[in-house]
Amino acid sequence: MSVCWARRVFSHPAFTGISGHHLHLLRSELYPLWIAGREGRLHARRGGRRQREAGVGQLPVLAFVDRLVVTQAHLRLGIPHEAVAVAFGVDRTTATRAIGQVCPLLAGRG
Repeated sequence: MSVCWARRVFSHPAFTGISGHHLHLLRSELYPLWIAGREGRLHARRGGRRQREAGVGQLPVLAFVDRLVVTQAHLRLGIPHEAVAVAFGVDRTTATRAIGQVCPLLAGRG
């Protein structure tokens, strides 16, 4: 299974509970907050400023939109972390981490 296929299937309103347009709006609203949190976590892990340019280095395994779709599907239908991890071709811990990072963003939104 490819990530594009899994994203297309899991982003269907039957899994997420929201339309594609609303998913796009939600992504546009939460992405800057996720980036800020990610940079904060990386800064704390490094113990200081960046040593390389922004955008250089390892990319996240799951793009933010995939993280959002995985979280929405998990919260709406209670799909286990293992199932969404297999569908997206990642490890269960990656899916668990993604859900753990996006849930506070959704909760802060209200």
